[in-house]
Amino acid sequence: LATDVRALCTDLERYIGPGQAPAGMRKLLEGVTLVGLPVRGEMQRVLPSRAGMESHGEDDDDGAAAWDETDGDDAMGAEAETKKLGLFEVERLIFMDNESARLVPEQLGLDVLSEGDARAVLERRVELGS
Repeated sequence: LATDVRALCTDLERYIGPGQAPAGMRKLLEGVTLVGLPVRGEMQRVLPSRAGMESHGEDDDDGAAAWDETDGDDAMGAEAETKKLGLFEVERLIFMDNESARLVPEQLGLDVLSEGDARAVLERRVELGS
């Protein structure tokens, strides 16, 4: 879907000018971002780091110290967290409470889509309805 919408924007730009189609379809593009979130569980996000710690012979305390060091870099931490967010994590945060619902669009880089719009899009995902 995201590829089709981008192709549509590219075709429209030939007729209405460069940059005009994405600007006019910004809300649609952000909705497509939510629709296109990968389905992955939190377990998959945690297991690779644990496997990496075990292969290096580190124990849990050293691993926690390493995580604390990387958390100090806000720009890299926010970018890495955005890449890690999957459908179920976003869904949980969007529907948890209003404060966390406001943070998710920021983490995903969605400027136009409100938390109400994000909830409306996620309510219609087949994976979340079952």
